[in-house]
Amino acid sequence: MGQTASQIENHIEDKREHLSSNLRELENKVKSATDWRYQFKNRPAIFLGLAFGGGMLLSNVIGRPGRRRGRQYDYRLRKAAGAETHNVPKASAIPSPTMDKAYKAWENIKGALIGIAAARVKDYVDQVIPGFSEHYKQAEVEHIPVR
Repeated sequence: MGQTASQIENHIEDKREHLSSNLRELENKVKSATDWRYQFKNRPAIFLGLAFGGGMLLSNVIGRPGRRRGRQYDYRLRKAAGAETHNVPKASAIPSPTMDKAYKAWENIKGALIGIAAARVKDYVDQVIPGFSEHYKQAEVEHIPVR
């Protein structure tokens, strides 16, 4: 045994300090990964995208009852069938071609923004949780609709 008891104790103490330092570093990483304020400070674009996408989703879910697209087309169908249409407001019932194009463009913009936000969230979660992308790909394959 080439080492003395004090050398062994010093070696153990050094290892203990090194391990303690590693644990503190790991604790700080976990705290910063789960602290939304820290994440917002470092990645504000992701949070703004999430807020925007959430607002758009909420507006589509709640919406305004008189402004739904289904009523506009229902009006056209009833008019074509010769049905009474006096209950439908005339000003907003038939969209102009310009408004229809604007509506389609807005739908495309919303879809693109939601797609970008989803991709950014997926990338962020993959950074925070190792192995997430593999499980995501597996879930994606399992949920492909059969045609």
